[in-house]
Amino acid sequence: MSYSLSTTGKASIFAASTAEVWLHLLIIDHDDLTAPIRLVDNTEAVVSRGDTYLPFAFRPQIPAEVDGQLPKVELQIDAVDQTIIAALEVLQTPPTITLEVVMAGTPDTVERGPWYFTIRSLNYNALTIRSELTYEALTAEPFPYRRFTPTEFPGLFNAVDR
Repeated sequence: MSYSLSTTGKASIFAASTAEVWLHLLIIDHDDLTAPIRLVDNTEAVVSRGDTYLPFAFRPQIPAEVDGQLPKVELQIDAVDQTIIAALEVLQTPPTITLEVVMAGTPDTVERGPWYFTIRSLNYNALTIRSELTYEALTAEPFPYRRFTPTEFPGLFNAVDR
């Protein structure tokens, strides 16, 4: 799969050394949350497209692009202050996770993503939250959506007079 990067992003990747810092933006969202939880793997807050992402230690594994396979992402969030655990414990259904990659110098330009995931599994202790994220399994859905039978689509099966 091909994708494009900004001119600054390409220069950063192809340079022998660079001062550019690549950041992951993480959004945890659910109807039961009063507001989405927005995190950045940085030591200070980042404003991207008008939204403030709070500094938080987390480590995502960016999805591999392998034809014929749905990627899985392992996400580990340091949960020393228990804020995220408290928010996730009360949810009855899995939240959605959005992951994007930006550069610190141009946080309004999304270099990679967004990727949209659902939490498949969630384990946590006093220090870390570990979760496995996955895409919606669209390959398990029937195609076509409906069957073309004489009962449901009689016009397709009527004789045409010429």
